[in-house]
Amino acid sequence: MSYILSIWLDDKGRVYVSDSRNNIIWRYEDGRIKEWLKGKDIEDPNTMRIINNELYFGNSADQCLKKVKLETKEISIIAEFGPGFIDGIRSLGDGNLLVSQWQGRLYLVTTEGKVTKLLDLSNQNIYIADFEYIPAKKMI
Repeated sequence: MSYILSIWLDDKGRVYVSDSRNNIIWRYEDGRIKEWLKGKDIEDPNTMRIINNELYFGNSADQCLKKVKLETKEISIIAEFGPGFIDGIRSLGDGNLLVSQWQGRLYLVTTEGKVTKLLDLSNQNIYIADFEYIPAKKMI
């Protein structure tokens, strides 16, 4: 059984689909869907976002935010989090990111990979899944 958790489109019209249960990121291109990324670095992938020709994704098995270059498939770790399910990524436009964990935590991740917890609602059983960020208002 597959679960589609995130779908993202690049500037060339290719569609990327995360499949957390099968540990695959698929790519739809030229009328066909193909297994694009699979392996030890892709375990429980969820949320995705393309920024500057790189696909950022939450890899919940190892609690890491990773990025992969679209043309070379070179993977690197951006930041490491504690236990939880990485569920949302938004760019602040300056290289920094907002990243959520479904359990109710929201983080700021700097371009250097420093992680700062901005909000923790987990003790109130309030969850943060995907979220939106409005840059003009600096509002979540």
